[in-house]
Amino acid sequence: MERKLQDMEEANKEPLESQEESVKQEETTVIKEKPKTTLNFKVILFGIIIALIITFTLQNNAEVEVDFLFWQFTSVRAVIIFLAFGLGWLSAFIYGLSIKRKKKK
Repeated sequence: MERKLQDMEEANKEPLESQEESVKQEETTVIKEKPKTTLNFKVILFGIIIALIITFTLQNNAEVEVDFLFWQFTSVRAVIIFLAFGLGWLSAFIYGLSIKRKKKK
């Protein structure tokens, strides 16, 4: 009787082991294929963004005079726009950090 139980247990173990191996092989295959797709997407997206920035800069190359309080300077319009964008992003980032700190307390 014990021998029959051992034989049944061994018979049940073999398919499970082979199933586990096939699952591991499938997971490995899927992991190897993903990085190529995401890398290409990121490279293409980065290239498009750089092309848009270059186009924007070339179209907005007129010199502009800026007066702010006691400062007065002349610069290319694209630089002024990028500075305004950067300062806006920085202020939003700092504001977001302050809100996170308040929520933690």
